[in-house]
Amino acid sequence: MSVLIPLTDGFSHIELASVVEILRKAGVNVQLAGLVSTIVESEERLKIITSKRLTDININDYNILVLVGGLQYKRFLKSSEIKNIIKIFIKNKKIVAALSQSAVVPASLGLLDDRVATVYPGLEKNIPKLREGKVIIDKNIITTHGPLCAPVFAIKLVEILKGKNEAEKIKKILVI
Repeated sequence: MSVLIPLTDGFSHIELASVVEILRKAGVNVQLAGLVSTIVESEERLKIITSKRLTDININDYNILVLVGGLQYKRFLKSSEIKNIIKIFIKNKKIVAALSQSAVVPASLGLLDDRVATVYPGLEKNIPKLREGKVIIDKNIITTHGPLCAPVFAIKLVEILKGKNEAEKIKKILVI
């Protein structure tokens, strides 16, 4: 099982670090791919280097698409490439998981019109069927409320990919 995390400037490093650390501790293959460049800068001005650009990967190799929050969601809203990838994942019944602000991106495509979801405070008007909660799962779309919900979100992904026993093991390692 593999997870694809596209990144561009403005991503939340707290969300990214939480998700990557927890998934990799569980033995999940995680691929970071830059939307425009392999060098991306978080909204907190932390620069990281991804191993690939999004155009250099085969999206069919991945089971879950994770959209990290932060201000990058505004760039994702303008990206036909990101929108097309989301549509392909949904069409192929794969999971699209969006943290905090990034839930607005699948919502902009109408993918949340008939599903419940949560989003970062202040963006609630973008979610047609808003539900409060740390992690909301409706069919193959998973959303989370904010940056400090990222560990709970990542543990849920581990449970989906590796089962409850592995998720419990990771929770004990991380003292969650």
